[in-house]
Amino acid sequence: EHLLQTYTADGWKGASREKVRLTDELARAQLTVARCKESIRQAARYCQEVPAGEAIPADAFDSDGEVDVSHIFCAKCKVGSSSDDNDLVLCDGPCGRAFHECCLVPRLVAADIPEDEGWLCPSCDAKVCAADSAQAGQALSVPGCSA
Repeated sequence: EHLLQTYTADGWKGASREKVRLTDELARAQLTVARCKESIRQAARYCQEVPAGEAIPADAFDSDGEVDVSHIFCAKCKVGSSSDDNDLVLCDGPCGRAFHECCLVPRLVAADIPEDEGWLCPSCDAKVCAADSAQAGQALSVPGCSA
């Protein structure tokens, strides 16, 4: 975006009195930047609208980031127990929350999560997607958003 502003104002280093005007390309680039900004704003709104639920208290985590099973509870229903078909899954993102498989929409199947990969709750996943898209300069699609 800074390069676009510089070019439209002075050209490259102001060296050319008659700079080449790439008006169509410039207009497309400005439109793309505007779309990216709006999709990031929508992603941020989505992240705030996702029912956050209550996080596991920070003091329940030890110095290695591990938490005792007795401190884990579902951020949505607040229940700490689980069953074989409704396990509690801890988010590997910064939110410090856990969810029952059945409390998420769509339902999460913990058995489908590869052991060597972490799992992110919908809110943390949307935040990572927005950050990655912003870094790549791309628009993104967030559930419930029209961008």
